[in-house]
Amino acid sequence: MPTVHEIVSKLTASVGPIENTVDTLKSGNASDEVKGIAVTFMPTISVIKKAIQQGLNLVVAHEALFYHHRDGYMDRLDGDPVFLGKQKLIEESGLSIFRLHDLMHRHSPDLIVQGLLKELDWEKYLDGRWMKEVLPPLDISPLTIPTMSLGDMVLLLKQKLAIPFVRVVGDLTMSCSRVGILPGYCGGGNLTIPYFRHADLDVVIAGEGPEWETPEYVRDATALGQQKAYIVLGHQVSEEFGMKYLAASMKMTYPELPVEYLTDGQPFKVL
Repeated sequence: MPTVHEIVSKLTASVGPIENTVDTLKSGNASDEVKGIAVTFMPTISVIKKAIQQGLNLVVAHEALFYHHRDGYMDRLDGDPVFLGKQKLIEESGLSIFRLHDLMHRHSPDLIVQGLLKELDWEKYLDGRWMKEVLPPLDISPLTIPTMSLGDMVLLLKQKLAIPFVRVVGDLTMSCSRVGILPGYCGGGNLTIPYFRHADLDVVIAGEGPEWETPEYVRDATALGQQKAYIVLGHQVSEEFGMKYLAASMKMTYPELPVEYLTDGQPFKVL
């Protein structure tokens, strides 16, 4: 059986060293033999319990264990009962948990975006002429899709991604063909506004971002008669299909091991 170190080394070899990365082993031992792999977007307690029940002793997670992007924040959780309960569960399970965040986005092309495009069947619409220097360090090409209304695009996203809602700013009757995708927390104005302009976009589909930046830019653009739109999927929806995509790839790489994509669903209820 391969060890945790061997699997992690293979995962990270395609990009190489990343300065100040969060992609490190968060629990367990690098020398442990891997009996099964769980791939997930968010390593929730429910996902960890599912991994334990299925005998999957290596968890590869995109986001952090303890509610903040950087590990240093854990100092603020000293004595917190949720933190202590989750930490105890992990320690008693003997799970190895590796965070794979930076590499997924630094890969060329961005693997998180690739997974979302695969789910939407939009890979064929990528614009290969895009130069990533406009949005460093992101390597995310825009798309030119068959023209549809903004309202029809919203319906397509909900259907293909099996989600009950999105948030949208813009005229639902406007025509859309030039699309930019900015997953996760990339929906702020510092990225979306230059992306609109330099890539001649009709719509940006983002994970999340400050509500008073891009939404207000798009609202003002619409008031000026400029056809712009902004769709917010939510952080998890915009990124989880990239981890599902990774799980499928790892199944082919390690046919001798059980590899499962595990999810806890979205945390929000819409009332």
